[in-house]
Parts: sequence; C-alpha cells; structure tokens
Amino acid sequence: MDNKHDNEGKEIGSLDAITKMVRAWYEEIYCSYKYDVALQDIITGKMIDVNKYLNYTHEEGIERYEERIIAGGKGSLIG
Repeated sequence: MDNKHDNEGKEIGSLDAITKMVRAWYEEIYCSYKYDVALQDIITGKMIDVNKYLNYTHEEGIERYEERIIAGGKGSLIG
C-alpha cells in the first residue's frame, strides 16, 4: 500500500486522507451558500416557516432539494 503524507511530511492512513477530503468537500459546499442570494432566501424562509419550500431540507449545514445535495451558485465548486 502506498503511504500518504500530510503537508508536514507525517504519514497518514487512508481513513485520515478520506476524512480530510470529506471535510474539505463539506467546507466548499457550505461556503458556496454564503453569497447565493436565492439559496439564502430559501434557508431564511425555512427558518421562519417550516411549511415553506417543502422540497428543501437543511441538515447539518447542508441544503438538499428532494434529498439531493445543493451546491450554491457561488464558490469554488462552480466553474
């Protein structure tokens, strides 16, 4: 098995590498919401009235539409 190393040259296992990758992906998704005005309106609307935007859910900082994860229109994930 090929061993991976972090930025400081320390060896990391496969599980650590996956965990860091997932954490980075989560941060990119979460940050993509920051400047997306339409998505911010949906998030705010759901906080005010849970019966609004029934197809949207917000769980653990991630927005979903009909169970699919939404990436905001702003951020590094959008080309």
